[in-house]
Amino acid sequence: QEKVILDTLFGPVVSEKKKGKETRSKLDKYDTGEGASPSQNSTENHPASSVDLGLPPDLQYMLTRKQRSNKGVKKLKETSEVNYSSATTAGKSTNEECNDSTSEHVTSTEVPSSLPAQDTTALITPHFPMTNMSAQQEPPVPETPMTLKPDRRVVMETGHTYPDLGMPSVGSILRKTMPAESVLLLERWKARMISELGEEGFKKLQEDTFREGQTIHTAIDALLTGTPEGDLTIPEENQGHWASIQHVLADISDVCVVESVVKHPELQYGGILDCVAKYRGQWCLVDWKTSKRLKPTLKQCYDIPLQVAAYTGALNYDNNYGFQVEKALVVVAYGNGDKGHAHLLPPALTEHYWRQWLKRLHEFNMKFRHT
Repeated sequence: QEKVILDTLFGPVVSEKKKGKETRSKLDKYDTGEGASPSQNSTENHPASSVDLGLPPDLQYMLTRKQRSNKGVKKLKETSEVNYSSATTAGKSTNEECNDSTSEHVTSTEVPSSLPAQDTTALITPHFPMTNMSAQQEPPVPETPMTLKPDRRVVMETGHTYPDLGMPSVGSILRKTMPAESVLLLERWKARMISELGEEGFKKLQEDTFREGQTIHTAIDALLTGTPEGDLTIPEENQGHWASIQHVLADISDVCVVESVVKHPELQYGGILDCVAKYRGQWCLVDWKTSKRLKPTLKQCYDIPLQVAAYTGALNYDNNYGFQVEKALVVVAYGNGDKGHAHLLPPALTEHYWRQWLKRLHEFNMKFRHT
């Protein structure tokens, strides 16, 4: 099985001596009209039919792609370069808005000009569509928003429980595939905070941040599932967060999913999304975040756009839902009460981050699943 995979991806191992003889033989046949051209023979040696080896979907897909003829791969590369050139030209004028704008929203015309160039490495990265063509319909608007709770597993040593998705979570995949420079920055920040607060102080800071995130999520969920705002109890430490996002909550309507598990049955990952609702009349997957630092641009949100793109793809293929969403909304609330930022990702931008997510997922699979 391993030999078939390697031969299909990279071609059979042939000694230089034998390779020279085969090349001369092919050229002789071609010159005398007895055989096909060398490129045609190369195609015959690598048939385009798929070899089913019972591999995980992403690796099987990569294997199938590499079984295409050399001519097909060349055409794909040329098409990708043309598409990339067109996308770069179209998005050049809007790139600054995506990365450097201090406006509240990302407009629907934004396509970042920093789209990755298509090269040989990119071609072998598995691609899987974000939307599910077999479930093309808008979300329903139920009387009570849908909520699927995860199973929970108990940690015997501490007695604490945590969600058990039965597959890797989006958060764990992003953490384990974090770029080296991001890991370095995170470690430097951690070292600086420990030097300022001490080990115990830093641990308390992490616990407080986690608790504040949980309590503001609980308050938002209660509001979106029908609890009158007057009946809500907002903890003192979350008063700033709550004030920060009032202008966003006023534009949320037709809530159909709240705090619910999503799983991608093909790509085998899962997570818990915050909300699916209309934002200013547009269906979006909504993610609520808290921050002590201002995040007026998506660039300052680091891996959060990849996270919401991953949830969007999983939602679109999860049979528990049966509808499609192509836009995402990242809402950042600030503890000091500053006006929160709402970053709207239109379909083209969500697709862009979906492709980035697939690369990270592929990296995770190669490191932790297929070794």
